[in-house]
Amino acid sequence: GLCALRLRFGGFVDGRARAVFRGAWVVVALTVAAVVGHGLYHGSLPGRSLDFRWEYWTASAKMVADHPLTGVGSGNFGRRYLKYKRIESPEEVKNPHNFLVSSATDWGVAGAIGMLIMLYGVSRRICLTGRVRVPRSPPDETVARGRLVGAGLFLGVLIFGSRVFLLGSDDPNHLYFATMLPLLAWAGAFFVLILTPLGDFGSLKTVVGFALVAFLMQDTVNFASLEPGTLTTAFALLSVAVAANRACGDAKARGPRGPIAVAAWVLLAGHVFFVIVPVAASGADLAVARREQLADTAMGTYDRAARRDPLDPTPRFEAARLLRGEAMAGRGAADAIDRAIRHIDDAISRDPFDVKLHREKSWCHAIRATTGTDPSEWSLAITAAREAVRLYPTSPSGHVLLGDWLAARGMKANARTDLSDAGAAYERALAIDDARPEWEVLRRLRPAERDAIAFKIERVRQAAGVHLELGDDRAGSHR
Repeated sequence: GLCALRLRFGGFVDGRARAVFRGAWVVVALTVAAVVGHGLYHGSLPGRSLDFRWEYWTASAKMVADHPLTGVGSGNFGRRYLKYKRIESPEEVKNPHNFLVSSATDWGVAGAIGMLIMLYGVSRRICLTGRVRVPRSPPDETVARGRLVGAGLFLGVLIFGSRVFLLGSDDPNHLYFATMLPLLAWAGAFFVLILTPLGDFGSLKTVVGFALVAFLMQDTVNFASLEPGTLTTAFALLSVAVAANRACGDAKARGPRGPIAVAAWVLLAGHVFFVIVPVAASGADLAVARREQLADTAMGTYDRAARRDPLDPTPRFEAARLLRGEAMAGRGAADAIDRAIRHIDDAISRDPFDVKLHREKSWCHAIRATTGTDPSEWSLAITAAREAVRLYPTSPSGHVLLGDWLAARGMKANARTDLSDAGAAYERALAIDDARPEWEVLRRLRPAERDAIAFKIERVRQAAGVHLELGDDRAGSHR
């Protein structure tokens, strides 16, 4: 649509470029204000899909309020989001489905402002610089069109072929949806370019500008700027849009190319050598360790993966889980569980906000409590389970796990306080499940799971010898 308007009213736009530029940013500001205003007034956005986005964004606002200066770090949104999301928002998303919101949550308020400044600057370069000078000898249309077709095919294969691997998924449905739809848009854009007289667009920057606008519009409701493959696309478009001004004779756009280019290559080489290579090697070690049949051999590979990537908790977490399985199978139980706890403590030191790490730690201490004589192990298991609940307060399974360890310690020590707290944790799990939207069926507790929780409530009530308040008597109705 933008291409059609540009072709039809190009002369009008060129004669009023500054007014069009300002008007476009006013439209952007008014659109954002309208969306936010509608959401605040109604508490939702039209349609279930957009309503999901509103849940992500309101939770993100709380996240930014807690971390306004630095954000939570690139790629960390998914783990932190669990603490802020409401039970009415069942999805455990990895990003807020909005590149501007993602900038604020990942990099803080300054990061969001920086993103807006960058977009403003690039859009100004595109809109307020001169048109391409027409060469004295216009290129042959047939040759130029053939090169355009070849470039489109080559870039299409390169970008979308690599995108399949960058998406990091084995689900064929997801791969098809996330690859074919943008590929169709890509093919459609080149189809328009091929059928249009090349001189009518004025310059490369016009086409790139339309691509950037379409990309950003889609990314306000779909992907964050850090979705695999997306960040590269965004900055590639920004770079080409700025570089295209060289064809317009814009001296300011050229700048001191030498020092900047050298610095960029040094940074890129350092990133490849110190980040990409060791992280890729660690990922390869993880894949090997998961295929190992012998636990001792797998443990050595997990150790190597952890040393190569000192920030990733995954090798230590998977090693701890493997050792816990060995302990539960009775193979060197005491030594295996001790080693598992050391691994999971290291994993938590690398990422203290990952819920599954704290749940694994609680399991390890609970096993050591049941196989040993130290009563403090139950306290450590309960502490880890409480931390998991703090990080994900709307997870029924987290409350059930906490209730299990409280009930185990309470029954062993005949402690009514622990038994009462266990009953409250079980009740909270059922209450959270009851609060889910009626249409949510994928994450709702199954009837058998609710029956099991109700049985646990009845058991701790009888063990405590007191009547725990059960609200609408869920225990009796589900027993």
